[in-house]
Amino acid sequence: MEVKIISGFGENVFQMPEESVWDVLREASKQAKNSLKEEKATDELQVENKADELEVEKPEESIREYIERQKQTRVDKLFGSAWRKKKPDDVEVAEPYQLEDNEEGYTGFLLIKCEKCGKVKGFCTKKELKSYRCECGHETCLENLRPLYLRCECGAEYRYKTNLQTSVYTQNCLHCGNPVDIRLNNLKTAYVTIGGGY
Repeated sequence: MEVKIISGFGENVFQMPEESVWDVLREASKQAKNSLKEEKATDELQVENKADELEVEKPEESIREYIERQKQTRVDKLFGSAWRKKKPDDVEVAEPYQLEDNEEGYTGFLLIKCEKCGKVKGFCTKKELKSYRCECGHETCLENLRPLYLRCECGAEYRYKTNLQTSVYTQNCLHCGNPVDIRLNNLKTAYVTIGGGY
């Protein structure tokens, strides 16, 4: 007798006696029933596991984290959310910058903010200064000044030393007079031009 078996692997034709054919058919039907039972059992087990997972309540913090992850954009995932420009309400106060103790005074371009009235004055000095007297009469001690690198669109570049304590500030260019935005760098050691090359 000729038996033709068609499966997902292809077609096979076998020559065998009639008795063997009936044995093969019985064995094939047993195998098919067993595999169907196993599939049903695994499906029921998966449904039970999913139901158990749904019943288990997630802690409140993990739900918040999930929502925050969903809110993030592709750019946030690549670069973090620090790339967003901070609003004026989010301006941080910078920590004091520690310099070496061997510095006796400051020369060159200085951008000093009065501790009393808050007025900011930019000037250049050849004489070493340890303190600055404001127009209001208050004397500000010059200690732990941070470097400030200003690069204007007109091509002018300036290096200041400053006692500013904000994370963002705007200073006018000495060459063209246009305002230039500067910010505290990530290490909080210097001020750099926003969008500049430093």
